[in-house]
Amino acid sequence: MVKEEEKKKKKRMVAYGMLGILLLSMIPAVAGAQRGYNCIITSEDNVVLLGQELRFEDADLSNIIKGSQDNKDIRWFALRTPSSDTTDFDSRILPGKGIYYVDTNRNGVWGDDFDTKLYVQEPRLEIELRDAEGNAIDATITGTNITIDMVTNLDYDDRVDIRVTDFDGTEVNVDGVFAENVSVNEVRSFELDTKRMGTGEYLIWLETSGNGGLAQGLDISSNVVTLRLFRNDWQLQQFLKNEGGELEKDEW
Repeated sequence: MVKEEEKKKKKRMVAYGMLGILLLSMIPAVAGAQRGYNCIITSEDNVVLLGQELRFEDADLSNIIKGSQDNKDIRWFALRTPSSDTTDFDSRILPGKGIYYVDTNRNGVWGDDFDTKLYVQEPRLEIELRDAEGNAIDATITGTNITIDMVTNLDYDDRVDIRVTDFDGTEVNVDGVFAENVSVNEVRSFELDTKRMGTGEYLIWLETSGNGGLAQGLDISSNVVTLRLFRNDWQLQQFLKNEGGELEKDEW
């Protein structure tokens, strides 16, 4: 029993070390951090993701924010912000996606040339693993290069952290400078070289850095994808033949 526990602990340490080297060697250095809010320019139309912190340039948000009655995505909605002389706004309190107006000149006319339009969207952050030929996969043999295919409407410079758990379900903590605060743009070129990874099951996902502090206040995570690594092609084919049926631990 003691030997088995020591063996398991040693196996986990090897996984930590290999994944640490792997991620540090493949993720580019961070160029610069994104701010913790979406800067709304009151003379222009603005795109907003629900959950972002908004900062209105040269505006007093004691004004009313009102939803469009012609947009079926949201109900007729009007909100007067609770405090005066503030330019900050938490978009999470909006009822949903759609078009909103800010009456920046306080003339009570909605949608005139003096108002700011907010085109509010639901945030999207989805990932999928693909092989060198572009095929979606969740299992392969060690040594295969894997890319992260990402579908998102986050800004290209918003920052995300790459999270990985090993086959024991334990989070693999990688020294943060390179594996954390990675721009959305840099994730698109991320390539996972599995030759240094042990066989078994890994979970991979993205989450916005600093609880959204480096992603315009948006605190979200992607879906979690599973990557199963096998020693050889025979084991992989057996796994695929069983339609994802589990192999015994000593068969990995």
